[in-house]
Amino acid sequence: MMHAGKHSEETKEKIRKKLKLLYKEGKAGKGLIPFKKGHKSFRKGKKFIKQKECSNCNELYYPKRKEQIFCSNRCSAINKGGNPENMIPFKKGNTPWNKGKEWLEMRGNKHPNYTGRTPELVALRHSPKGVKWRNEIFKRDNWTCQECSKKGKIQAHHIIPISIDKSKAFDLDNGKTLCIECHKKTASYLNRWYKVEVVK
Repeated sequence: MMHAGKHSEETKEKIRKKLKLLYKEGKAGKGLIPFKKGHKSFRKGKKFIKQKECSNCNELYYPKRKEQIFCSNRCSAINKGGNPENMIPFKKGNTPWNKGKEWLEMRGNKHPNYTGRTPELVALRHSPKGVKWRNEIFKRDNWTCQECSKKGKIQAHHIIPISIDKSKAFDLDNGKTLCIECHKKTASYLNRWYKVEVVK
């Protein structure tokens, strides 16, 4: 139990005598700190990290990961043969120049991950227009499910499926925000077709 408050003169004298005895026995002194019950070490629960030598500039540094062999991204770029001057530093809140723009050189069969013909409906949903339509639906409905008023994991639902009428694929009046549970209850969820009436 730790003492809370000031020591009495009698207790102070006992501590002095004990410390003198420890000094004589060589158990206390410069560089030797006596054990204190209840005292927490500053290193408790922390791993001891040894300094490593950078493989490029040979400077000592503290690695953040075991497999780290370079002290910085600059040294890593130099070692890989790149030009560190061309490195663009990350800026929080900075909007990239290509956000929302189509990269025609990496579309369709020009993309290295392309395996075959992309289904037309999938291409419509993942096109820049489809992403813009989905975001506008979420913004209009205040990111809230229109059936149960939940927020969180939401999806944009086509009231009239685009497999029936492609002209309404990007029509804002043909979309509404639903949570995953409510979206699963719709007639056209994941090609689970029931009788869907098209209102003209």
